[in-house]
Amino acid sequence: MDYAAALTAQNQQLGELLAEADWSVPVPTCPGWTLLQLLRHVGRGDRWAAQIITDRADTSLDPRSVKDGKPPADAQGAIQWLAQSPPILLAAVQDIGPGTEVSTFTGRSPPPGGPGGGCTRQPSTAPMPRSRSAPPTSCPPNWPLTASPKGVARFE
Repeated sequence: MDYAAALTAQNQQLGELLAEADWSVPVPTCPGWTLLQLLRHVGRGDRWAAQIITDRADTSLDPRSVKDGKPPADAQGAIQWLAQSPPILLAAVQDIGPGTEVSTFTGRSPPPGGPGGGCTRQPSTAPMPRSRSAPPTSCPPNWPLTASPKGVARFE
């Protein structure tokens, strides 16, 4: 599985969905969330992980302090910001190398996934909310469960 390609593709597909949507619409399976909040969550999540890796953080990072963690106010700029998020994460993973320990949800460890680094969970971040937010017939998730075996369990 090419985790880097899956991460990039899933964020792109979420951006395509958002380009056609009303961002104030609630996401039914994420009570209290709108599509705008989902966009912020996914884009900031990639940048959050990248910053933890780049800074070699010993502890988790407050998502509100992520560098460039807020999308532009205009729709086109926000979708572009979302599309730019995976390359930031992928560059951080490439720069650090597969054996360098970083802060994770379960403590310090090398980025999971070997050569794919910290990208094994991230591909599950975009498609799950995207599949939850799209009308059932308009945007099938189109992602293999093998894309993120560690992340899928969170949504079952």
